Amino acid sequence: MRRLKYYIAIDIEADMWRLAEFRRRVGKEGVLKFLALWVLSDGPKKGAEVISEIEKATWGWWRPSPGSIYPLFASL
Repeated sequence: MRRLKYYIAIDIEADMWRLAEFRRRVGKEGVLKFLALWVLSDGPKKGAEVISEIEKATWGWWRPSPGSIYPLFASL
């Protein structure tokens, strides 16, 4: 049982590292702009729809905040 807890802890730690790395890259490498434009390529959408589509595309790992989406829309 202890070994199972150890493996679960390592797996959770690895997932947290992947999530942190993904979030770092989103801000640094402009992935948010790419994802937003990809979602908008299907047609016009509201900000909340774009946020939920990005969340689906990242399998729930990341949900952009309205504070990052709406300024992005303003800059487009």
